[in-house]
Amino acid sequence: MSNDIGEIYKCDSRKDFKATGKYKGINSTITDLHISAGRNELVASSLDSYVRIYELDSCKLIKKYYLNKPIYSLAVLFDEEAGTNRE
Repeated sequence: MSNDIGEIYKCDSRKDFKATGKYKGINSTITDLHISAGRNELVASSLDSYVRIYELDSCKLIKKYYLNKPIYSLAVLFDEEAGTNRE
């Protein structure tokens, strides 16, 4: 679940969608989210010009990329054989 001030919460459907974690580091409106269950990652873009990659279970920030302009949408491609992102 996310809101308009840049907060993303991990929610558990078994506990009436109660927040069980928070993905930290986003400072502006979130524009797009992508969850890759096979890779256990959440990718988020925002108007602060960063794309952030989080570990899905621990909510830990893995990597962030600065792209010079606000990001309005996100397309994520995974190379399943190599197990890496294609940039």
